[in-house]
Amino acid sequence: MSCNKDGQLVHDDETEPFCSDTIVCNAPKVMKGKVNTRNNLEVGGVYTISCEPSHWFSTATVKKYNPGDLSVDGYSETEVECKGEPLDEFKCHFGCLAPDFAGGAIWPDMKEEDSAPYEMGQAVTFRCLDGASITEGKAEATCEPGGIAPAVCGACSFALSLVLSFVMLLTLL
Repeated sequence: MSCNKDGQLVHDDETEPFCSDTIVCNAPKVMKGKVNTRNNLEVGGVYTISCEPSHWFSTATVKKYNPGDLSVDGYSETEVECKGEPLDEFKCHFGCLAPDFAGGAIWPDMKEEDSAPYEMGQAVTFRCLDGASITEGKAEATCEPGGIAPAVCGACSFALSLVLSFVMLLTLL
């Protein structure tokens, strides 16, 4: 419930409130996000918590509420069941998820608690493994709105690829 611009108390939630003699949970507090209903729910009811754009749960929150789901959805939305106990507060953090980077390592590692995996403005460095080099993108990128631009590791440089293509062409002649 809230007050409208005329100062009247109005119900502005998806579901109508009702009275019941049962155990309930208060809606969880959510910073930089929203919950699907502000009503109290009976035991067994489910709250859906969503983060604002470019805001993410901490990795620790994802591991607790969305175990095994380190996807965009896992970092931006979760469901919490009322079990008759006080619910945790949820905080969505401004920042970036880890970029998709195969064949190498990202430094520094993503943060686990009290932050998005990477904070806005934070620089990351990509390093390819097994002697490979970066064939697309840059060795360093920055967390900015829209994410961190990933790099791609490849076994050959562009110049070496040209030489090998030329050699292959000569063998066909």
